[in-house]
Amino acid sequence: MNEAMRQTMWGFIFLLVDIRIISFDILPDWIGYLLVAFGCSKAFSLKAIRSFRHAQNTAIILLLIYIAVTIINISTGLSSAVDLNRPPGYSAAFYMTTASQTIHLLLVFWICSALHEYASGNGLSELSAKARGRWKGYLVCSTAILISISFIPNGDKSLALIVIPAAIISFILELLIINLLLNTAREAHKLEPSS
Repeated sequence: MNEAMRQTMWGFIFLLVDIRIISFDILPDWIGYLLVAFGCSKAFSLKAIRSFRHAQNTAIILLLIYIAVTIINISTGLSSAVDLNRPPGYSAAFYMTTASQTIHLLLVFWICSALHEYASGNGLSELSAKARGRWKGYLVCSTAILISISFIPNGDKSLALIVIPAAIISFILELLIINLLLNTAREAHKLEPSS
């Protein structure tokens, strides 16, 4: 379980960190989605917690959406960066990115649910409470971002005042979820029998 949680944690790090050199992503999200899918698959095979299987399937869906958005961006010459000064309007890439963000919210839900269930089943009440709390905070911030972003293409740039603080808090919550995965890996290591 320790290895599965660390693999999932590294997947989330790849998803969170976006380093680009001349529009080339050094830590591409597709690697993150694969790591999350493989980590959750291992965790499910070890503990049979269904939320891990749901998280694995969600990561695979996100991987497919990522590939589709990348193809659309390449074929239309769009960058993946959000440009608030661009003329208003919706594009296929916008809809795919919004769908991806919504499904990422579902991924975080399944991960936090699985960690909550694992922690509860092993008497780790503090870890269980953290998993539930981080999910609730992430849900609130992500919902604010998704609702606000849906109005930005119509030219309402004042909503950026909501999106920016919510995005910062969401980033911090993602870091706390990565920390939660690390703490779960450590606890799992303590619980695993020594070889």
